[in-house]
Amino acid sequence: MNRKLNNKRSFIFIKYGMEIGGIETFLFKFIKWLNKKNVRVIFIMLAGTKIADKFKKEFLNKNIEIYEVDIYSKDWNKKLKISGEKNETFLAYAFNLYQFALLQKIILENNLVADIFFWVPHFAEYLFLEKEFFFPFKFIMKKYFGKILQKMEFNNNIIYVNHLHGEALRKNYNIKIENLEEKLVEVIPNKIYPFDYTKIREKSKRKKFNIITVTRFVFPHKIYLLGLIESYGILKQKYPNLTLTIIGYGRDEEYVKKEISKLNEKAQEDINLIGKVEYEELREYFEKAHLNIGVAGTICDGASLGVISIPVRHYNRKCEGYGYLPKSKNYIISDKEGIPIEYYIEELIKMDENKFIKLCEESYNTFTNINIGEYWKKTLDQTNKKTGRHVIPYLFMQFVYWRYLLAYKLKILMGKK
Repeated sequence: MNRKLNNKRSFIFIKYGMEIGGIETFLFKFIKWLNKKNVRVIFIMLAGTKIADKFKKEFLNKNIEIYEVDIYSKDWNKKLKISGEKNETFLAYAFNLYQFALLQKIILENNLVADIFFWVPHFAEYLFLEKEFFFPFKFIMKKYFGKILQKMEFNNNIIYVNHLHGEALRKNYNIKIENLEEKLVEVIPNKIYPFDYTKIREKSKRKKFNIITVTRFVFPHKIYLLGLIESYGILKQKYPNLTLTIIGYGRDEEYVKKEISKLNEKAQEDINLIGKVEYEELREYFEKAHLNIGVAGTICDGASLGVISIPVRHYNRKCEGYGYLPKSKNYIISDKEGIPIEYYIEELIKMDENKFIKLCEESYNTFTNINIGEYWKKTLDQTNKKTGRHVIPYLFMQFVYWRYLLAYKLKILMGKK
């Protein structure tokens, strides 16, 4: 179903939970840009959604149409009325298969014209829904989901954040994915500031050497953090001027504090453990850092402020880095083996000032040519490649999703998660 790009294009998305995370940060940047371009934005907010303080200004402003949906209330869909204008087509995003089916139902019942995309979430959560069923139903469900996802892939309905998500779908469901690299979402920096040579020269003197990492405390995905704390503790004995700033929060915070408690008193004193930070305030912390360590979008955020940024291996207890930008750009989300992070930290501490400044500049230049306008155009171009429309049965997906959540919560209560 081809679209002319001069038709009115609007954006609609469905989401439960707007706490700080990769998807939420992308939406924050994307919607901020759409508002400046006067693009209509509709937020289907599932009942019970919590919005992080830093996002409220952007997501709860008068420019966004918010429809709160309580799927547990009777006739919720009949009460929900969304009108579309003549020649208006929607770009629509959902972040799990159930919400995809739910958004599809809302769009069809309101007679809207939309291209719906399934943005693959972190694949360990809410993707392999069949795994909570018993045999033979698990086998039947897996085969059925494979067919659904293959049709969606053929129809260009899937957006991948990184190649690992595509490979996970290939491996689990044996689906064919063409041109995966072209479908990957590039990390998008926040506001780009001019490269400040004066500040960078001063920073290159490294009277102190401050490492920063910004992450959610969700393990094993971001478990590199425990390895980073351990590596910091080892190097702190050799380099007293070393400090560590940790910005984040999450369900596994107790493990972070426990790892810090293993260090000597001086090493503990020089760790600045900070909780949630407003997105716009991150700049203040990055500008005081000499090295940014992390995964995904936080690498982009630090690099775009001229901080040397090293992506590290996720799903790995030891903190292993992939080197300096731009050479490590393709590893901002990777589980391949890297080099122990102590190697890079020590190299940077000993590095001469001119080389340090050059690495800061190279980090800065890595992402400054990426912008949301290009992403918007690329996504609209993708809608013109559609070959049909596959409708996922909503009631079936509702049953599967609720069954999955029930089993998942029971495992948590039993201490198996």
